[in-house]
Amino acid sequence: SPDSEETYRNYTVFNTRIGQFKERVENLYFTYHFVLSALTKLKGDLLGYEFSHQNKTENAITKNHMIHIFEKLSMNKFVPVNEGKLFSSVTVEEFLKAVQPVFYNVTQLADCVT
Repeated sequence: SPDSEETYRNYTVFNTRIGQFKERVENLYFTYHFVLSALTKLKGDLLGYEFSHQNKTENAITKNHMIHIFEKLSMNKFVPVNEGKLFSSVTVEEFLKAVQPVFYNVTQLADCVT
């Protein structure tokens, strides 16, 4: 139910809204790659960050998740997005105007996963 904290995989909704559309799947992969690229750039800050969830156990779990993500990225020789090449022909304002609605739409589509 919408009021529940429980999450589950809803493959039917995913396939109806995203999976059957090649462009939407490619957009999800690009968004995922872009977010992982941002994480990679923040690696030093994130690994040195003191998480404070008011719960020491949660803090340790979050820190371990961050370490695990960076280990996986390193093991798989992850190559971040080169923004310099990707966005060299547009201004920041043009980029934001074009990208913000797309990220909003991806977020709305991905709601079927939770």
